Amino acid sequence: MRALSAAELLAAWDRGCLEQPVYRPLALLAASCDEPVANLAAASLGRRDALLLALREHTFGPWLNGLATCPGCDCELEVPLTVDDVRVPGSGTDQPAAPLQQLVTGGYELEIRLPDSRDASAAAAATAAAGSAAAVAGFAAAGATARSVLLDRCVSAWDQAGKPLAAAELPAAVVETAVACMADADPQADVRLEISCPSCGTDWEVPFDAGLFLWAEVEAWARRTLLEVHQLAAAYSWSEAEVLALGPRRRQAYLELSGA
Repeated sequence: MRALSAAELLAAWDRGCLEQPVYRPLALLAASCDEPVANLAAASLGRRDALLLALREHTFGPWLNGLATCPGCDCELEVPLTVDDVRVPGSGTDQPAAPLQQLVTGGYELEIRLPDSRDASAAAAATAAAGSAAAVAGFAAAGATARSVLLDRCVSAWDQAGKPLAAAELPAAVVETAVACMADADPQADVRLEISCPSCGTDWEVPFDAGLFLWAEVEAWARRTLLEVHQLAAAYSWSEAEVLALGPRRRQAYLELSGA
């Protein structure tokens, strides 16, 4: 993995805009890793997020600026973080893909596969079709519809007689055990931040989705960069490639000199 230049990042953003939301961050990874999106989509969500955090650190640095709305007083809070604050120890980019998990619990035999971006995309589509605004931000944080889709896709089950069962036929306790098994095997997939409001004292947790966070940052960066290209091209008749080759500090200096 390597940091992306301004031109590479802008091209990856351009390609990602054509993708479904779940696949957009993978366009950034594909540019950095020189690996097809299809291969990256098959990585577990936790491994994907570990790669995205590494890419974010290489490209923009370790400091993150988050925002959260207090559920107690609706106050909007700035949440300063570092990449290490949301990186789960042991979930590095060099970790191999986890194998299928075999589990016997409550008289049922389960085979569990860790959810990947293909599963998250299917869950997001089902959620949208159900008219829910819930976001897929890790398995345990998914809404009811998304959770059902992920279970159907990732869990194979048999009863004591060896009869295959759908995930929906399993007792709630068995399902919760399966969910806990997934979370233990892929902890980076469900990172939660503990936040306390300084105004009203409310404490709560929010999920952190590395893909959504990085794509939002890249989207904002791309819009700012395109504006800079437009202004400098108008002032100096430079091409996009010439403007991007300047680097951010020199672009800003020229913008000030041109009065833009």
